[in-house]
Amino acid sequence: MSPVVLIIFNRPDLVERQCERLLAMDLEQLLVIADGPRPGTDDVDKCKAARDIIDSTAWTCSVQKNYADANMGCANRIVSGLDWVFSLVDRAIILEDDCLAHAGFICYCNELLERYADDEQIMQICGTNPLADIQDPYSYRFSHHIMCWGWATWARAWSCNDVSMGLADADIDALLERYMQGNQTAIEYWRRVIGMTRRGELDAWDYPWQLSVWRHGGIAALPNQNLVSNAGFRADATHTKNSQARLANLPVHDLDFPLRHPPDTRYGIQYDIRFIEQVPGRVRNTPRQSRASLVRRIASRLKRMLVG
Repeated sequence: MSPVVLIIFNRPDLVERQCERLLAMDLEQLLVIADGPRPGTDDVDKCKAARDIIDSTAWTCSVQKNYADANMGCANRIVSGLDWVFSLVDRAIILEDDCLAHAGFICYCNELLERYADDEQIMQICGTNPLADIQDPYSYRFSHHIMCWGWATWARAWSCNDVSMGLADADIDALLERYMQGNQTAIEYWRRVIGMTRRGELDAWDYPWQLSVWRHGGIAALPNQNLVSNAGFRADATHTKNSQARLANLPVHDLDFPLRHPPDTRYGIQYDIRFIEQVPGRVRNTPRQSRASLVRRIASRLKRMLVG
């Protein structure tokens, strides 16, 4: 069984809920990453309470901890924590404190981590599928677009992560043109968040990771049923503060075993088209929408009013 990584910070209620779930999954190895308290906040007590829950849980597996004494920030802490993880193990299943997984998630990740261990094109196994309504004869599909709410990867893939996003603007534009399939709204969104992340205005680790996946021509496997629900859409979240967001608390469903494997890695093109159209910009509270996007949304609302 692959090691499970749990990333925690200052929300002990979510840590407690997550630990209860993990305890029932009969893990073999747990690695815990924690950021330190932010100065001038009440994080000291909250971070301690979250860590105390880890210590007080009656784990039946080995537990290793990588705790920061001072606050490193979301991106630096997660990246440095995962660097530590992959210095110890060659693969891992990764959950943040607010990502609540269905029991089948661990089995699904374990099987695919083993099946594709040597396939360098496949860089991630995703647990969240925001478009699970697409009918599919197979247990999962492949996509160029990743979701990091419950996921798994290998040390070989994580070694490709370029947190600095050290590409020329022209090279980034070429990647966006390719993977956004000409969708200008999506291209504008990605240009904006990449620029903000590079300038340190957005404390994000997943945008650099997604860019790294594209840079290496990587793909991800996504289950045909959503296996992870993000319960962290609330006021004390770092990014996902809107509890009414469309992707908040997605329902989870069972995945039938044995898994039905798709015939090849090209399977999933139609999923990518819908993902580009519907998901970017809805995952977190991001910068203002582009003017073109705003105009489209206003026009759509006016049309509905006139028709209705």
